Amino acid sequence: MSVTYDFKIIGQSGIDRISLIEAQNETAYQFITDEENLATLPDGCAPVFDKSIDEFIHDAENAHLTCVLV
Repeated sequence: MSVTYDFKIIGQSGIDRISLIEAQNETAYQFITDEENLATLPDGCAPVFDKSIDEFIHDAENAHLTCVLV
């Protein structure tokens, strides 16, 4: 049985500690742009400071969306 997630959060290394949030479906993408008001890169990922990830996950869970950290 396979599990699907609405968001894949990709941790990046570096000085600024920025992660990328990648929407896995259209509903998730709309949540990123409309509800969270995050800017996206041309590939659709939204860069977010690591200190904001917990808040994003909490907001996504309240919207009944799931996340996986990679």
